[in-house]
Amino acid sequence: SNKNSFPIKLHFNFKQTVTSFNVTKKTSIKNIRQWIQKNEDIQQNQQIVLIYSGKIMHNEDITGQYKIKENSIIDVIIRDDSKIDALIKSLISSN
Repeated sequence: SNKNSFPIKLHFNFKQTVTSFNVTKKTSIKNIRQWIQKNEDIQQNQQIVLIYSGKIMHNEDITGQYKIKENSIIDVIIRDDSKIDALIKSLISSN
């Protein structure tokens, strides 16, 4: 394993679970998102939002830009478009 790698914690808000994930300072946010997609069985209509220290994390960035350290906690929010669509439908068809 990479001696420069260290564990961070992914906190899945809706499931209230925490998963450990190894990164380096050069790991891309896209890479973390792809790992979540694969391991958490995320559907196409679901969007993964990653938040660290009050900031939304963007695919093109790397962990080092966010000053992430060992055991830093990243919040993982799974947005489900179908739920949002259903809410919108319920609000506009209520006449």
